Amino acid sequence: MFFTKEKEKEQRVNKYVVMAKYKSSNNFYIEEQFDKLSNADTYVSLMQDKNDKANLEYFLFEQSRDYNYDEPVKTI
Repeated sequence: MFFTKEKEKEQRVNKYVVMAKYKSSNNFYIEEQFDKLSNADTYVSLMQDKNDKANLEYFLFEQSRDYNYDEPVKTI
């Protein structure tokens, strides 16, 4: 998900994670990951318009820090 120094220029950080859970459950699962907040918002609005996913709730999680990475991650 995050990157190493060597691949910094090649990879984008997908810091916005859209997670979903069924209304009858307490378990979350990852739907999609995005590098821009606007893309995550658009994805959720499209998914909420679909009738077959009516029993799902969506949540946005922002990964603001990687504790395994030595240097601060630059915000995109």
